[in-house]
Amino acid sequence: MIALWMGRGHLKKMIVEFDWDSFLFVTSIFVLIGAVSKYGILSDATKAIAASGVHAPGFLLAFVTWVSVLFSSFIDNVPYTLLMIPVCRELSELSGMSAWPLLYGMIVGTGIGGNITPVGATANVFACGILEKNGYKIRLWDYLKISLPFTLAAVATAHLLLYLIWLR
Repeated sequence: MIALWMGRGHLKKMIVEFDWDSFLFVTSIFVLIGAVSKYGILSDATKAIAASGVHAPGFLLAFVTWVSVLFSSFIDNVPYTLLMIPVCRELSELSGMSAWPLLYGMIVGTGIGGNITPVGATANVFACGILEKNGYKIRLWDYLKISLPFTLAAVATAHLLLYLIWLR
């Protein structure tokens, strides 16, 4: 609101040049995540994981970290994080371990994993939108050739450190 007030002399130009496509995309992700949360879909999945009988903290840390990498590469990391906090807490309660390793694993997987694709993080969505408005075509394969190896290496390193620090 302050920015709009300060730029009130250029309001029409600001509204026309704003990246509405990216804004609506990110907003729709929040709506989708809200619906998934409201209907308890992830809570049911958490209970199924706990019922599988696998309660090894190392496995649960790996599972939460790498599932977060996978999902956050396609779902914006902010709503995904909000959705996964209660899942990590519930999974820790059901398995009898501290929530901290799972929460940190989720944060690492989500924060770094969101860099795999242009839609994995809000900053990526807006940056790619701005680049395309300025004539640069973002091809997914070209993006993945750069993002995937660095992201996987960063998450693997962080995952190993989390395991050594929290679970050994």
